[in-house]
Amino acid sequence: IKFYENRTMIMAGWGIQRAHHGEQAHWMIVTLCAMLGQIGLAGGGFGFSYHYANGGAPTCAGGVIGGMNAASVGVVKDGKFLGLAQDQKQGGEAAQAWLVNTAKVAFPLARIADVLLNPGKTIDANGAKITYPQIDFIYWVGGNPIVHHQDTNTNIKAWRKPRTIVVNEIYWTPTAKMADIVFPTTTEYERNDITMSGDYSNMHIIPMKQVVAKQHGAKDDYQIFTDLCKAYADGLAEVYTDGGKTEMDWIKEFYEGAASAVNANTALGIQMPSFEQWWEKNEPTEFYETPESAAYVTFEDFRNDPVLEALGTPSGLIEIYSDTIAAMNYKDCGAHPMWFEPVEWLGMKEKPAKFHLLSLHPLDRLHSQQSNTSNRKRYAVADREPVLINTEDAKELGIKQGDLVRVYNARGEILAGANVSSDIMRGVVQIFEGAWYDPNAEGLCKNGNPNVLTIDLPTSELANGNISHTALVNIELYKHKAGEDIKLTAFMPPKGAK
Repeated sequence: IKFYENRTMIMAGWGIQRAHHGEQAHWMIVTLCAMLGQIGLAGGGFGFSYHYANGGAPTCAGGVIGGMNAASVGVVKDGKFLGLAQDQKQGGEAAQAWLVNTAKVAFPLARIADVLLNPGKTIDANGAKITYPQIDFIYWVGGNPIVHHQDTNTNIKAWRKPRTIVVNEIYWTPTAKMADIVFPTTTEYERNDITMSGDYSNMHIIPMKQVVAKQHGAKDDYQIFTDLCKAYADGLAEVYTDGGKTEMDWIKEFYEGAASAVNANTALGIQMPSFEQWWEKNEPTEFYETPESAAYVTFEDFRNDPVLEALGTPSGLIEIYSDTIAAMNYKDCGAHPMWFEPVEWLGMKEKPAKFHLLSLHPLDRLHSQQSNTSNRKRYAVADREPVLINTEDAKELGIKQGDLVRVYNARGEILAGANVSSDIMRGVVQIFEGAWYDPNAEGLCKNGNPNVLTIDLPTSELANGNISHTALVNIELYKHKAGEDIKLTAFMPPKGAK
């Protein structure tokens, strides 16, 4: 099939950019589609997010729930909250300088380990210079960074640098085990909430009712932050809670904001009930696509009138060659898409290892979520995270289905269960990301987290993304060393925990 003789849509996910110089792949896809001349035509062009949050589905017409506003930096003196830093009515007090500076600092997320290890270092990023701050305190809510960040051994060193690390957590994740303070927080089953389905489509507003009592002293994140405000300064909790609102006050406010907009628009043909009725019924409110959204074609307006419907680029056009990027004069990202040699790849002259490692998103969990549940029984091999290896490669290495294998390179080593298949090409192995990091005394991850093997370098000075799909590894049948402890402890609480 010839692309140029047929209406062609090139669809790509985000994973291909998570490689050394990964931004080049997406840029080249756009360039190819521009050369085909089908951008702005139905069924033609390109798209990059059809896999996520209803991406690609027509946008529905309806209401959108709001959220809490981010407050400005507050002023506290002698244990009392005096007001926000911008509020000159509060005695003219200025916020503490370190609070203001911290609030203004931003850096690429994938550089977090580099930031912690090298405060004061200056890097290039998207045409700007960024100087890393000194981070002495981390409060992490909603994540498992010890598991998801590349080059785990370097990341562990970085997480030992701050004086204090606090996390809100449901389970004893690897990150919680490495924190100084852990606030036990509730699951979605233990609290009331409200959400929408489909970030791109806005299809539903959904009530999320508490179904079980809070377990083992756990509190909602909202209550934890409220309690911290009360402990920190008199009057601060009143501001944080917007005058003492409860969780249900916020949920009702979010719902009623969306309902008011929907009920005022008679063209939608939808009437949302009162909050009390909606909450009692406990069913999602569904919105529907319009004829316009169903027929929407990306970039059609631009194609029909590139002057009045200009794009958000400096030229208003699709930029195959970028004067803006050219002016940045980066060695690892040119003014147009091109091939750069990755730091590790199968075609290099002196390979440090034999196999290319892919660490895809899991099929049976979301990142590291549910790694500690009975769901693991469905996919674990040899009671470890599975590694997919080609049948012929496995035969040469003397590896059979279900064998316990060691996957390693100069950065680290892990144990995994061999999943032998012809569904993967020779010279490539695959281990899903998200397995909970579980090191023994020698640093071997007993549970098969591939980020022990990946590289902590940026995609380029332009984007500074992660390069988790750029890594070479070796694999061999595991040979147990005398006295080596390989018993899984990833899902056990730390010593002293109740």
